Amino acid sequence: MKPLDILLAFSGWTSIGNSSWYVFAILSLYLITFVSFLLARGNVYAGTALTTLLSILFVFWQMRIGREEWTYNTAILFSAGMVFSLIKPFFEKLVAKNDAIYFSFFACLLILYLFFDARHNRGIKYYSLWGILFMMLIVTLSMKFISGSQILRWFGSHVFSFYILQRIPFLLLSRFGYQNSPVFFVAVSFLFTISLSALFDFVTDKLDRRLVVSG
Repeated sequence: MKPLDILLAFSGWTSIGNSSWYVFAILSLYLITFVSFLLARGNVYAGTALTTLLSILFVFWQMRIGREEWTYNTAILFSAGMVFSLIKPFFEKLVAKNDAIYFSFFACLLILYLFFDARHNRGIKYYSLWGILFMMLIVTLSMKFISGSQILRWFGSHVFSFYILQRIPFLLLSRFGYQNSPVFFVAVSFLFTISLSALFDFVTDKLDRRLVVSG
């Protein structure tokens, strides 16, 4: 492997076995957000609009240079979440007004989601809308049924470690041939990942506190 490839791996542009696309996408979106709000000079609406525009341009750039589609096909969800944060008070007030409005809105979302689910492999536009609708379904569902869940709160506080460590049980179980037993594979991977995440965050929290105190 060339030294340049190793150096570029720190930005996620190349890979030395790590999830390079994820690193590159996150760093790119951080940079896009920083530049957007720097130019917006504190105007949250202008900053969000610029972030959305630059995110779309980022997607087209990745497509243009021939990067794998998983490196950019969820990038637009970042700015979609920012837009939702701005309309959240109005959204919650409107949808939660009564059960008839809530369930009608949820049914419309579900129908649209299923429509785009059947077409999300036809291109980035379909995939992005499909992803946004899925996000809206989860948000709407959580407003009435799973809001304040301690289980979700725990997963939310361990989401990074859960994401990066899940491949370990996947690889181990696949090596021993358990991928042919999907129910067992998913159940054991899920439980194993929970344990790894809890242990990882416990150790890193202890390490962070020691480094901060030492510094």
